[in-house]
This record gives sequence, structure tokens and C-alpha cells, in this order.
Amino acid sequence: MDYIKIRFVDNDENTENEIVRTLEDMLHVSRGGFLISKRKWRPHIDIYETLKEIVIIAEIAGIREEGMDLEISSLSLKISGYREINPAKMDASYHLAEISFGHFERTVSLPCPIDSATAEVFYTNGLLEIHLKKRPPNGIHKINIQSK
Repeated sequence: MDYIKIRFVDNDENTENEIVRTLEDMLHVSRGGFLISKRKWRPHIDIYETLKEIVIIAEIAGIREEGMDLEISSLSLKISGYREINPAKMDASYHLAEISFGHFERTVSLPCPIDSATAEVFYTNGLLEIHLKKRPPNGIHKINIQSK
């Protein structure tokens, strides 16, 4: 049985962009052709959660470490950078071209608040692995009421 993932958002400012990107990705896969466009490509990402941390794995082979940027807030993560274009030989003609080149960017919402200062990042064999420790849940704070 297949499932459809639905994400509910509080504001709709990025919803249209997300829908357009999703449709473009679906059409690109179904056509199997090759696109030459200036739009940013989006690396595939896995996110999982343990009791103490959130782990994000991004598939970004062929990119030097200095060609990547990470922006981490308590509730989101943005991975961006640039993959150098692999020029074909002058006498070559493509039969299939599926590897994206140029600028890439991916922003994901995190499932719970994290402590961004404790982030650990590893890049091995084309996989970027990010470990983010969860922030402890805030307890209930009692506030004394004072009279004036």
C-alpha cells in the first residue's frame, strides 16, 4: 500500500514554491530526459531521530567540503553549495544526463528544537552526515504573582 505524505503549514508563503519544485521533480523523473536550467538542484536527504539527537544524511557526491555551506537554527537546516560542471568532450554526445550540476540548496524543518552549537558534521563517500543534539524539553515554569 502506498502512502501520501501531507505536510500542514501555518503560512503559505513557500507553499507555491514547494508545489512547483515537487511538480518539476516529478516531471523530470518521468521524462528521463535532460534539463539544462539555472534552477537550483536539491540533494536527496534522510532524517531520523533517536532519543538524544536528530541525524540528517544528504547525498551530495562530487562536492568539495569548501563548496558547501550549512545554516542551522533551532528548528531548521539549510544545505547549499555548488557542484562543478563536468564538461563533455567536444566529440561526445549524451545518451542520458541525470547528474545535476551547478548550485544546490535544500532547507528542511527539524522535528524538534535542537542545540545548534553542538552540531557535528561528517562528509564521507559523498554523504554529508549531520548530528544535532536535541534540546531538553522546557519544563513548566511557575511565576509568582506580585501586587503593586
